[in-house]
Amino acid sequence: MNLSLLLHELFIARTPPDIANQYATSLEFDMDETNGHIGRQQRFVSHLSCEPKVIVLSSGYGPGSLAGKYSGIPYTTEELIVQGKVPRLIRERFTYEAEMYSDWKSTAIWDEMAYFGLERDFIHWAVQPFVSSTPHTPHVSNRIMAHEVNFGLQFVESLLDIYQGVPIMAFGGVAEYALKQFNVSYSEAFSLRDWNNTSSLRDSLLHFTNAPWREEIAKIKHSRDYTERVRRKKLMQLGWMPHPDSHSAHGLREFSAPT
Repeated sequence: MNLSLLLHELFIARTPPDIANQYATSLEFDMDETNGHIGRQQRFVSHLSCEPKVIVLSSGYGPGSLAGKYSGIPYTTEELIVQGKVPRLIRERFTYEAEMYSDWKSTAIWDEMAYFGLERDFIHWAVQPFVSSTPHTPHVSNRIMAHEVNFGLQFVESLLDIYQGVPIMAFGGVAEYALKQFNVSYSEAFSLRDWNNTSSLRDSLLHFTNAPWREEIAKIKHSRDYTERVRRKKLMQLGWMPHPDSHSAHGLREFSAPT
């Protein structure tokens, strides 16, 4: 199995009646009403076109119905792509929505990857890589059922075979379950449910960054002033600085679940 073959099987997969393959058909708000699914295929291929230092395996494609449904990449919204936060992707709109969809969880993941300089060196895959649907609200449910997980395990197995030896971060209980089925080791799973300043994901990412000052961060990572100095140093090394409006007075993005 190689990546090209895996993606081919993913894109043409015949799914059960209550699961829609968004890589095989256009969706309601696709700007390209005929070939919207082709755009999703191309964006996912571009996202996977790297030698990953880490794989993020999530339970599904993202919160709500739009996080990864239209982009084709788990936890990657149209807003993030247009803002240029997703490497190797063209900054363009691809839906007819009046306002670009965004969600704090997807934004948190990409911001934290950039924080550690990993945004170009990770790939995101979902155990349930397709769009769940219900009879009355087609293509909008994000609840993952047992049969959906079992259907997606075939793709996870192929992914693990292709990327043997690449560290894996489990995002959610379903992702943990999937990895245990194949006796694959992974880093401590993280959850976005009760995040406070994205500390859960940041602690996990400390394990993967190769920055020379990694141990210093680990020792005093709760010192916000020090973390800000380290953050600025890292951003200068990467050659860019984030927009000041997107950060708190301490320089750390504040994330909290919407009320």
